[in-house]
Amino acid sequence: MNVRTFSQHVQILSLTIVAVAGISSVPSAAYAQVYRDFKGNPGQNSEAKSAIGLQPKETVKINGNSDLSTCIQANDGGCVYGITLTGSPGFYDYVLNVDAQGPSGAFSGQMYLSFTDESGDTYCLAIYSSTRSVHTVRYKSKKPAIIKIKWSNTGNKITSCP
Repeated sequence: MNVRTFSQHVQILSLTIVAVAGISSVPSAAYAQVYRDFKGNPGQNSEAKSAIGLQPKETVKINGNSDLSTCIQANDGGCVYGITLTGSPGFYDYVLNVDAQGPSGAFSGQMYLSFTDESGDTYCLAIYSSTRSVHTVRYKSKKPAIIKIKWSNTGNKITSCP
């Protein structure tokens, strides 16, 4: 017969709670940041390309740099800090999250971005506000990987955007 005292039951229960708490506090591999490197020329009015393309759940690096503010730049302090591609429930299957700020000052204009996927479709974003925030581009595609990113101070440099 296995008889335990009340004190022994409390100790066993306490050890079980500690063990479960320890397991749940282990970081998950699902939260790891995955980067896709693009090659391009940093500065204003330029572009960057990737042969493999930005896949869902990946973040853009340009020339090995994850801080895109030194690469994707516009006039008067406009820049992009980061770009991530995620999935989305609903009509649009994919979302580009663009952490950016537009040019600041009177008559400074906008920053224009275009993203081209493997199917050749291009998705555009104009950033007007000089306040840093996350902007989104939602799209549907059978080949969603983004293979080219272009940026410009003037819309006419991004010929595939209206």
